[in-house]
Amino acid sequence: MSNYEHGIISSEIATQIPKPANIASAIGVVIGTAPVNLLSNPYGAVNVPILIQNFNEVAKKIGFSYDFKNYTICQSIYARFILFKMAPLVVVNVLDPAKHKKDIAASDFTVANGKISIEVQGILLDKIVIKSSDGAVTYKKNDDYIASFLEDGTVMIAMIPDGAIGSTATLKVGYSVIDPSLVTTADIIGGFNTETRKRSGIECINMVQPLLGLVPCQLLAPGWSHIPMVAAMLSVKAKLMNGLYYAITITDLDTEVITSIGELLEYKVKNGYDDKYNIPCYPKVIKNGYELFLSAIIDCVIASTDNVNGGPYASPSNKKIEIDGTCLEGGEEIYFDMAEANDINAAGIMTALNMNGWKSWGNEMGCYPGNTDVKDRFIVCRRVYNYQDNTFKLNFFDRVDNPANYQLIEAVVNSENLILATLASQGRIAGGSISFSKEDNPVDKILDGHISFKRKLSPFTPAKVIETKTEFDPTLNSTALGGE
Repeated sequence: MSNYEHGIISSEIATQIPKPANIASAIGVVIGTAPVNLLSNPYGAVNVPILIQNFNEVAKKIGFSYDFKNYTICQSIYARFILFKMAPLVVVNVLDPAKHKKDIAASDFTVANGKISIEVQGILLDKIVIKSSDGAVTYKKNDDYIASFLEDGTVMIAMIPDGAIGSTATLKVGYSVIDPSLVTTADIIGGFNTETRKRSGIECINMVQPLLGLVPCQLLAPGWSHIPMVAAMLSVKAKLMNGLYYAITITDLDTEVITSIGELLEYKVKNGYDDKYNIPCYPKVIKNGYELFLSAIIDCVIASTDNVNGGPYASPSNKKIEIDGTCLEGGEEIYFDMAEANDINAAGIMTALNMNGWKSWGNEMGCYPGNTDVKDRFIVCRRVYNYQDNTFKLNFFDRVDNPANYQLIEAVVNSENLILATLASQGRIAGGSISFSKEDNPVDKILDGHISFKRKLSPFTPAKVIETKTEFDPTLNSTALGGE
């Protein structure tokens, strides 16, 4: 047929997800489970940080499912790339197909039009075994049949016309499926194996910067962080990752255990959610019929707020959030009025409030009210301190091991003061400065190769209360009626 065209032609392309904004100050790292059986190499996506820049990469790198309960990482993928369109996201899947799986005994399947449908999700394609109906002959993949996933994650097996199966009407098919229910808290927490020098679970956070060249900003594990031990390990990891960097954690409080607002503060403190690097969230949320942990949403709110403000310089409170309601575990809807939402905030917990549309609500870190230091108490201040501290280390790391002379000191002071002055002139911080003094740098300290700078940094605190006081002025009545 000729390629000559004349007339009207049409074609279709796949629906495109809008390109997400890329926010360096809000890089999220999510620990959890994912449907890695959908990947070409599911065994290579276990306990390793994987960078995702947009939704189109998800299918190739980690897999996606709307089964958010079993595949917890997908909550953050859904929130980040479909609801808020905020990148990047780093994911660490702990579901190991070699370990967290179950074998399904062979059973009879009818061949229809040269195909077999296995209406089961989670199948590992390399574990499919097809035999003749009497079990005597085992057929070969790619020689006798081809197995592939359908859009819903189930499997279609197509017989190869020239293969050995021929026109057989019935086949025995056995397979293995990944089993998220076998993943434990210990798998999420993970650790470092001193013999193999391999990391797993939360410990993989320390691999993000060396492997991907990114500094994590938010650490979360929706679907797992409501377990106190998981939240505690996330908080430990947020302090001096790789011996250098700081992050915050965004965790959830257990909506099955906590039955009233009055229990929140005691539960938070008793179970270790009161860290100055942690944002505890309560309750869960609903979007398009799906239950999600609030931590997955707040992570996106932070990224979205940073995108608008050029960094972590504004509070993520009172920002529009893409949800339809709030709920407890299992989907029972629960709503808070302003007074109740403020009671939750008073316990140092972030929540959601329906006020002219659904909004994030809360300014305090988990350390409040036990710790009222401004730099620790407010989310925006804590994040500015983290970000500027991490940025300083990245900016001046190349100066380490240079001669400790006047040129080095001057370069650091001048450069950092310029950065802080620029931020102040842009209205992003109230002010900041850095200095070098003899008092902080005695000779013996300098001879030991240690020089010290002192920095002052003042972010703007959030205007969490705007008050107006109104009084009656009778003179205005007199004036209005023509009096003197």
